[in-house]
Amino acid sequence: MTPVIGIDLVSVKKVKTLWKKNHKQVEETILSSKELSELQEEPNTNKHKLNLARVHYLATRFAAKEAVIKALALNDRVDYELSDIQILGQKKLKVCLKGALLTYAQKKGIEKWFASSSPSGGLAFAVVIGEKKNE
Repeated sequence: MTPVIGIDLVSVKKVKTLWKKNHKQVEETILSSKELSELQEEPNTNKHKLNLARVHYLATRFAAKEAVIKALALNDRVDYELSDIQILGQKKLKVCLKGALLTYAQKKGIEKWFASSSPSGGLAFAVVIGEKKNE
């Protein structure tokens, strides 16, 4: 198997600024319906901590999605939305593609994905590895 790798860094502060302006639009642009459901499951009742957790969730998911795009080495001819990339889970992340991105990944021979992301020091970091079958 041959790996394809994508890495991305996102400013948590920039995501927070955008989220404060219109949290619903930002969430719906970045997240799929399954990710939105996962985000709603946050059990914290402290509003400040809950908002920070939401921003961290958005920032890490955005970074992971950008890392997937880099790993795929997408060209401009692939029509997709960020919600076509799902990053699910909390500790062990699961990458799911749909639509044109899934077709594109399958054509490139990518069979399996591994992902990790974390917010730290004002940044959200993500690394994604796709496992490409040898031809």
